[in-house]
Amino acid sequence: MPKQDTVAFKAVQTYSDGKVETWDQPTPAGADEPEFPLPVLTLVSVRLRDSVPWRAPAGQPGNQAIRAQA
Repeated sequence: MPKQDTVAFKAVQTYSDGKVETWDQPTPAGADEPEFPLPVLTLVSVRLRDSVPWRAPAGQPGNQAIRAQA
């Protein structure tokens, strides 16, 4: 797990007409969100024994519970 609380990454969106938008504008604290804000993921740590078993939707491959090994 990275040591920082967030990870930002530039995203490039290309439309079918060839138009390209680059989502890379940081949002300064207390300011309005820019037109193409930089995507930022907030990272959280979860202890495995506290996690909830996951199940794939009915009829989908992998439809078995994944249990945490504590």
